[in-house]
Amino acid sequence: MSVVDDVRQKIDIVDVISESVHLKKAGRNLQGLCPFHMEKTPSFIVTPDRQTWHCFGACGTGGDVFSFVMKKDNLEFGEALRLLARRAGVTLTSQTMESKAADERLGKLYAAAEAAAQFYQGQLLHTPGGSAARRYLEGRGLNEKTIEDFQLGFNPAAGGLFARLAENGHSRADVITAGLVNEVEGGGVRDRFPGRLIFPIRDVQGRVCGFGARAMDSSLPKYINTPQTEIFDKGGLSYGLDRAKVSIRRLNQAIIVEGYMDVLMAHQHNYAQVVASMGTSLTDKQVGHLKKYSKNIILALDADAAGAEATMRAHDAVTRAREEKVVPLVLPRGIVRYETVLDAEVRVLVPSGGRDPDEVIRDDSSEWQRLIDNARPLVEFVMDAVSARHDVSQASGKSQAAQEMLPFLAEIKDPVRQAHYLQRLARLLGIEEPVLAQSLKKAAAGSVRPAISLPRSRNADEQESPLVISRESGTELYCLALLLQCPELRDLAVSMSPDCFESSQCREIFRVWRVIGDGSEDILAELDPLLHRQVESLRAWPLPPAAGDRRQLELGRVINRLREIAIRRAWRAKEAATPGLEHLKQNLEPAEEMQKIFKQRQRKVGLGE
Repeated sequence: MSVVDDVRQKIDIVDVISESVHLKKAGRNLQGLCPFHMEKTPSFIVTPDRQTWHCFGACGTGGDVFSFVMKKDNLEFGEALRLLARRAGVTLTSQTMESKAADERLGKLYAAAEAAAQFYQGQLLHTPGGSAARRYLEGRGLNEKTIEDFQLGFNPAAGGLFARLAENGHSRADVITAGLVNEVEGGGVRDRFPGRLIFPIRDVQGRVCGFGARAMDSSLPKYINTPQTEIFDKGGLSYGLDRAKVSIRRLNQAIIVEGYMDVLMAHQHNYAQVVASMGTSLTDKQVGHLKKYSKNIILALDADAAGAEATMRAHDAVTRAREEKVVPLVLPRGIVRYETVLDAEVRVLVPSGGRDPDEVIRDDSSEWQRLIDNARPLVEFVMDAVSARHDVSQASGKSQAAQEMLPFLAEIKDPVRQAHYLQRLARLLGIEEPVLAQSLKKAAAGSVRPAISLPRSRNADEQESPLVISRESGTELYCLALLLQCPELRDLAVSMSPDCFESSQCREIFRVWRVIGDGSEDILAELDPLLHRQVESLRAWPLPPAAGDRRQLELGRVINRLREIAIRRAWRAKEAATPGLEHLKQNLEPAEEMQKIFKQRQRKVGLGE
């Protein structure tokens, strides 16, 4: 944590935020219009003494200088840290020698892939051998700008890539490891994509990490990709996301298509929020990356039966990739039931006439806009697809269709929307709605987490002395140590907001833990290497002994303390900006939240309502 602290000490949050927000003095704090949503009355507060910020408007969140840069530039924690470290003149010495060596190795693979993309594009644009590929692209309606912007290329059947890369200093091992060539018997190599049209695939940071290649003759398969490598994960990449992410965030909408040509034609006609799943079934990783930019997703897949099946599979991917937004429902006698809601709005766009999206856009781009505007909710699409597979005029068909659809409806936690779709399904199947409602209750009961009975104190004699929270370690670190070392406590903490952690590094570790689970290797795989050492130290943190339910009670106290600190922190910032009676009026809600916490302490209940 020393490097992070060093950067924080050398960076003034006021200087950083002032570059994008006009701040005015408001007592001891500074105030301005929030840069993350439209507003006319300033609700964005910067507290220089604490080097923190908070939005009291639509965002309702805040943090330190790292979290501000992450939110403003849509960066991961490690990227924000590196950016601010360069600004502060701090060397990131916390990286281990192993991670530095890994970065250098991966850098060589990215460099080889980029050099290959340049070679391929040169072959397409400037050699007679690329003329057939150029005519093909022109015939598909792509202009020169799109071809150059996406760096499309061609690999001649005679090869030549390996020799060019070797001339430029790329080692044989790096070229092979990057998946650019295949080894053959006798120690030689051959190009992986001879005689094919090349589509460079970039990661979200814009680095070439692999390629898609289309045959220019009758060779099969028609499309092949770079194999799985250290820098290319086909199931975790979306074609075009590096160029689409700004538009996705600005429009608050992501459109997922199936093919490279669909993306190219969409971007050429200024539909820059379009990405592709690269011809594979949509994966939860791809959806997870997209949802960082927008939770409004439109699936634009084929109109045939295969496309319908792909959409059904896509629903599963979206469901698995949800950021589990947990809603605690308090039941009688202190029992809390946790329900998850699908944290995304998913709709389906079906092109007419069995055409691909690129054909629709090329023929009439305004029709594509109409299709976007009229995209149907995923539940309706699935409902029609399910009913089409079964003979709903027969009792057996009605039963099978209902069994497939009711789990989908059970995922809808908005009672009005759920009732709407239940009525629609009843009409579609010709079944009385009360009959379906009973079956829906059973489906819903099987789709939520089991009820959790909160432990209560028996009597004072049975109470053990409370565990001690070290001042040096801090409440945030102690909470993470409990969570990382005690997997059985997971259900007690998933409802906590990451905003309870003021430290950006703690917030990032908690965010990944909440999504990934308790597997240390999985957590490390998703975290920036700069945070690996912190996770390892938290997992090795010596916890005081505790028996029975004491760990649950202790974690409950820690979580309540973090919530209390977060509320007080926001309260103080708002009090300094809006003194007097106006301050009291605007802080009724935090006061009520504090009262809840105090009541929880009196009841000695581990978790809040």
